[in-house]
Amino acid sequence: MVGIKDVAALAGVSISTVSYVMTGKRPIGAKTRQRVLQAARDLGYLAKNGSPAPLNGETHFVALSSPVHDSTSYTNYCAYFLNFLKAARQLGYETLLLTEETGDEQLRSIIDTGMVDGVALMDVTMNDPRIELAQFSTIPFISIGHPMDEINVPCIDTDFIEMGEMIMQTLHRNGHDRILFIGGKKIDYERAGGANYLIRLRTSMHAAAARYGIHIDEEFTDNDDFDAAENLLERFISDKKIQRS
Repeated sequence: MVGIKDVAALAGVSISTVSYVMTGKRPIGAKTRQRVLQAARDLGYLAKNGSPAPLNGETHFVALSSPVHDSTSYTNYCAYFLNFLKAARQLGYETLLLTEETGDEQLRSIIDTGMVDGVALMDVTMNDPRIELAQFSTIPFISIGHPMDEINVPCIDTDFIEMGEMIMQTLHRNGHDRILFIGGKKIDYERAGGANYLIRLRTSMHAAAARYGIHIDEEFTDNDDFDAAENLLERFISDKKIQRS
């Protein structure tokens, strides 16, 4: 029967280090912790510490990591959550929803304890700390959204750069030389590396506008309903009339 001595020998650490990793009684460096846990998985060892997480075999759980911020649109995200849950269940998996704002430490703990068979990342920012973890993980990851750098993690995303180009091409073709860009919450374009899809679209539109000689005015709103957009537009037009007079 595999014991803690076997895990320590394979990981090249002391028995006490293995014990600390398994019990969490003392902090252990990330690289050492990962080496110990990988050795435990390779040997099929399950610590006798009351942990429900198996260290070998499939768990039939997947994690959906979607950090919740003050600016999160719960209405929009609910559709993603429910459809992900439905699709996962059809394939025989339950879903563990992770909502910690930074995401990477919570996710690292879930992976290290062997709680899930795979991870999907949502709301990926341009400089997302979860991506580094994904690139060196022993379980599969997929990213819904593309970060700033090229990575070796599969990504599913709309081509927002091409979308911005097509928008400006259409406006130019129809003779427009000045437009109003209405964005959502301004913090979404600025926070912790920024929401990649918003930044990519806005950056692409500005780049294309410069080539086509189109001026872009910008307004941002914390609300996403029709009345809010209509009020913002009326206020913008009124302000421009006052400036011209």
